[in-house]
Amino acid sequence: MNYDLPPEFEEAVVRRIYRRAAELDWPRLSDAERTVQYQYWIDDPEIGGKLLLFIKKPEAVRVWMKDTPMKEYARAVNGVGKFAKYVDTVKFDRLALIAKVLGPGWTEVPDSQKVKPLRITVRSDEDEENERRLCWGPPRDIKHLVWRAVLDQANGDSVPWVICVVFPAVAPATKSQIASHERLAARLSLEIVCVNT
Repeated sequence: MNYDLPPEFEEAVVRRIYRRAAELDWPRLSDAERTVQYQYWIDDPEIGGKLLLFIKKPEAVRVWMKDTPMKEYARAVNGVGKFAKYVDTVKFDRLALIAKVLGPGWTEVPDSQKVKPLRITVRSDEDEENERRLCWGPPRDIKHLVWRAVLDQANGDSVPWVICVVFPAVAPATKSQIASHERLAARLSLEIVCVNT
C-alpha cells in the first residue's frame, strides 16, 4: 500500500532505518532475524512511533517498512533508486567490482544499468565488440541472479553473463559455497564468480 508521507518525514525515518540496517549488516540477517528487527522498528518511537501518525496500524507500518524502504535497500546501498540519497555511505563500488571480476581493461557501457537484479553491460577497452552482462547480489539472491541470466539468454540475449555473488568480508565465501556455485555454473553454462568485499 502506498502512503503519502511528507518528504522530510519520510527522509528522517528512512535514514534512521538504513543506519540501523547498516549496523546490523542487513544482507546477512536470516528471515527470522529480520522479523524481529521489524518489530523493534515498530516499537521505536523515532521510527514506528512516527509512522503510526500517518499509517495508523502497526501491521501496516511493518508492511510499509518491508515493501518500501527495505525492498529498495540493496539498490540504495549500490547508489541506485529513490532511496539511495538516504544511505549515509554508498558501500559498493562498481568500478572496483568490474576490475576484481574481469581484470583491468573493462568499462561500464553508459546507460546500461538495470535493476531486479542490479546489472550492467561492460565492454573491453581493447575490443568494443567484446561485452559482458555483469550482475551482482548477495548469496541469498543467487536464484534471482541466475534466473535473470537464463531468461534473458532464452529470449535471445547473446551477450555472455557474469554473475557475481558478493560475500561480505566478515563472512567470506566458503570452499563449499564456491564449489556449489561452480557446479551450478557448469550445469547452466554460465559464469558465476564469488567475490569477497
